[in-house]
Amino acid sequence: MSLINLDLVFNAITSIANPLIKEKILRSETVIKLLQQFHLDPEHPPADFS
Repeated sequence: MSLINLDLVFNAITSIANPLIKEKILRSETVIKLLQQFHLDPEHPPADFS
């Protein structure tokens, strides 16, 4: 029986998910307000941001 290196699996999954998660987070009004509060404004809000 071969053992699976869970670190490799976790790193592969997170490398795929990171861009998707970041895109979703930057669409949150709460996150944008927090970023602005700490002077970490996003460069550009998404085009379809309301």
